[in-house]
Amino acid sequence: MNRTTKYKLCQFEASDQVQRTDFNEDNAKIDAALSGHDSSLGSLSSKITSLTSTVNGKASQSALNTLKNQVAKLGNCRIEALTYTGTGRHGTANPTQVTFSARPAFFIIHGLAQFIIGPSPVNKLITTLYNGPVYCDCSWSGNRLSFWGTDADTQLNHNGTVYTVIALYAQDK
Repeated sequence: MNRTTKYKLCQFEASDQVQRTDFNEDNAKIDAALSGHDSSLGSLSSKITSLTSTVNGKASQSALNTLKNQVAKLGNCRIEALTYTGTGRHGTANPTQVTFSARPAFFIIHGLAQFIIGPSPVNKLITTLYNGPVYCDCSWSGNRLSFWGTDADTQLNHNGTVYTVIALYAQDK
């Protein structure tokens, strides 16, 4: 199994045996990285509030430069969180659809004991179930992702289950 360069996340080869512990380890790394961003954004928010007060009192060029530098440190990622409630329907005639605010660079869909992770665009998604990974087909139309599987669990569309969608958008383009 290969690992990504920056965060050492799993990059499975076709011959690798996928383990739930690998996904749990990756999720912990992603959670820690996002938590660090939360702290940075909270700190930056208070600094922006302070600078806004300065700007309202006729900002100096120095204050504007400071604000510009702090905003530049925000990074290149915007995060969006969505939810949907499963209907129990599945298959090509009943795809699960998620509409994003824009086409994400990467997304995670989570519910019950399974989740889907995927870069955009792709035509297959990996659904991780309690007994290992399963592939489901997908398609994109603008910002809308449609995906379908052989049953409601594979398709992440179990009746009444609330699914969480986390989307990451590149902001440096």
